[in-house]
Amino acid sequence: AGAKLFVLRQGEPRWCELRGGQGGDAAAVKCLAVSPCGRYVASAGNDKSLKVWAVVQGEEEGKCLWSATFPKRVSSLAFSADSGVVFAGDKFGDVRCLAVESPRTKETDKGTEIDPRRVLGHFSSIITCLSVSPCGRYLASGDRERKIRVGCVPPSPVESGVHEIQAYCIGHSAFVTALCFASSRSLISASWDGTVKLWSCEDGAEKDSVHLGAGFGGGTAPPI
Repeated sequence: AGAKLFVLRQGEPRWCELRGGQGGDAAAVKCLAVSPCGRYVASAGNDKSLKVWAVVQGEEEGKCLWSATFPKRVSSLAFSADSGVVFAGDKFGDVRCLAVESPRTKETDKGTEIDPRRVLGHFSSIITCLSVSPCGRYLASGDRERKIRVGCVPPSPVESGVHEIQAYCIGHSAFVTALCFASSRSLISASWDGTVKLWSCEDGAEKDSVHLGAGFGGGTAPPI
């Protein structure tokens, strides 16, 4: 038992076992993200933990580099454009972040623990998806309440918070299921309302919309 990651490298598929996880339902992977550099995979499941894995070839392949416990279950993941930070949205409406190579820690009664830093909140609405622009400037987040926020990522440190909102993208009639930047200026979203929309990141204007049928949600099931 235990989680496994299917790695496809240069057209030669093979299984890469993620070592260091726990078996059972608590270890079930609910969301994944692959770093732009291709060296890391982040995963999260029912046990409220976020794990970062090495997927480079060699002795480190498949190794769990670290694991962090969140207050609520993580529902979405995304890496920064430079692969140095992983963002995690949870079912309480918060987005937190951690440095991939040197995550922030704190001292507790149980010893030293990794400390995810809150950078953005959606006011108790479940975060359903995250995406970071290719330029690294924007962090887009979608939620259960049909809202999309495009926040400005601070140059450094990211942990200081995504306090400046560049735009709100409002127009879906059901919860947002997927986000993807088409460029550093354009954002694509999918929703359970059956539409795929194209937005301007700068002012949140809807540039195009295609209806693909009721219940189409970008290949995802309704989050619970």
